[in-house]
Amino acid sequence: MTGYRFFRLTFILAIVVAAAMFQLPVVHGASSYSSEGSWAVGVVVPENSELAEGGKVNWNSVRNVTALFNLPNISVTDGTIYAIMSLMAENGSIVQVAAGLCPNSSWLVYAMYILNPNSYPQVYRQATMPREISMLPGDLLSMSIYFSGGKWWFTVKDITRNASAISYFNACLPGELKKGDQYVFALESYSFNSSVFKSMSNMTLYGLFLNGREVESGWYLYTTWNNENFPLFIVGGATPPSFISASFTGSGTVTWSFVSPWSARVPSSIPFSLVVDVLVAAVVVNICVLAVLLLKRNKRNLGKGYNLQM
Repeated sequence: MTGYRFFRLTFILAIVVAAAMFQLPVVHGASSYSSEGSWAVGVVVPENSELAEGGKVNWNSVRNVTALFNLPNISVTDGTIYAIMSLMAENGSIVQVAAGLCPNSSWLVYAMYILNPNSYPQVYRQATMPREISMLPGDLLSMSIYFSGGKWWFTVKDITRNASAISYFNACLPGELKKGDQYVFALESYSFNSSVFKSMSNMTLYGLFLNGREVESGWYLYTTWNNENFPLFIVGGATPPSFISASFTGSGTVTWSFVSPWSARVPSSIPFSLVVDVLVAAVVVNICVLAVLLLKRNKRNLGKGYNLQM
């Protein structure tokens, strides 16, 4: 491979990587704001993931998505925290429902939708909440988004306190969900403060159900951009802090937990900023290599010309 071809291949690779990153819509819960944005660690369910009783995921046919989970043991925060469910409709619109903890508040239900996630700035529309329920840290919740009567509805049930909230997304949305890797459920946060999470215990997703059938395998955890998994959209966007860990714990469960800074492990995925640094370094090195090769070739050509003149 010539120096020019090697340089050209590296440059194309850099463009492809950048395009793969920036073409994904990034969505955030509700209307909270932070100069750093929000981070999220969550579960993505691709097409053809395994369901209970031997079925496979076909997102176009899914009309009901339900998550059973407990809230983290957090009662005070300096930035909004969500246990959030998100789905992309066939036309690219995104609907979200969440249990959220805002500063100086309790855990409440939030619901919003984004008709055009690729627009800038993104426009978040709030769903009407006819009844507000207040939840406590550690409560067991059931959260659903489902299609009925020509509309997408959502229900949040606090099983621990026997309270529930139900409403719908007041928008004209198709009844089909988009095929692909749906970023269904996540712990999202605008707080980067480890002291907020140190007492969270475990937030556990006990089961994720599509049309009443539990997802058993084929899904994966998503923290930040990588070159192996490409969800339809990204929740959060900032690199998650090292003090949050998530893992599959068997029997269709996922657990989020706090990791002491003294024992924090290296994140499983590579931060996008590191990928960019590596690619830029590779391009610079290849430019230098190309320059050296061209210089050597010019010297050889000059030497040949000198011999001919002699």
